[in-house]
Amino acid sequence: MARSLVITELGLQAFQKSPLTKVEGFILWHLIGRFPVSGDVISKTQLESSLSISHRAASTTMKRLSERGFLVRGPKVGVSHHYKLNPALFKVLS
Repeated sequence: MARSLVITELGLQAFQKSPLTKVEGFILWHLIGRFPVSGDVISKTQLESSLSISHRAASTTMKRLSERGFLVRGPKVGVSHHYKLNPALFKVLS
């Protein structure tokens, strides 16, 4: 099912305030393309597996994206925190 994503004014400000590195952008756009804003979450372990990246790269990037407000960190399940896109920065149009 096709969907349209809108970056909110707050989202644009976040991108302007702190530009992303190549790895951060790669991971963020992968998550945006794969998960709905309002629902699904992903663990670092799932991300490492799907993108074939190291644990360290995933941990560092997810932490930075959370600190910058692009992701919201959820509960720790097992050994990994779960993350979702910040709905204040991204809106899905149906």
